[in-house]
Amino acid sequence: MPAELVGVSVAAGLIGAVVMNLPMRVLDYGSAPAYVAAAALRRKKPTEVSERDAAVVHHVAGMAGGVLYAAVVSAVVVARGGTVDGGGMPPTAEHLVSVGVVGVFIYFFFAYFVLPRFGGELREEGDDVPGLVRRSWLVSVVFYAASLAVVVPLSLR
Repeated sequence: MPAELVGVSVAAGLIGAVVMNLPMRVLDYGSAPAYVAAAALRRKKPTEVSERDAAVVHHVAGMAGGVLYAAVVSAVVVARGGTVDGGGMPPTAEHLVSVGVVGVFIYFFFAYFVLPRFGGELREEGDDVPGLVRRSWLVSVVFYAASLAVVVPLSLR
């Protein structure tokens, strides 16, 4: 993976996480994923996690998503017979497929791995709370993926 691609992808991931803050602030349980993820890392209950810890985990996870994008797009380019030795923008199809793969992975990883294992306290509030968290998370991930789709090409011109 070219260093320029990784650097741009990490920055785009951070920007995507910042953009995600918009829906996370207005949706019911929109911020729950950040608290649940921080709780998993801190080995605490989501209600015991500070706002600062949740924000740090959320933004670091956004940057990690950027690294995942760089890895996926590199693999997709190579699988399609291209090379990733230069620092330019990947072909559009490979870029969009990679954005989609990253978005789907991030959604399913949190919604069906992290939330069920570490968001147990949320289930006590009502049966529909995990569903609300997943729906809010889906909207937020769409914002993240859209940010990646736009920021990476603008940065690699």
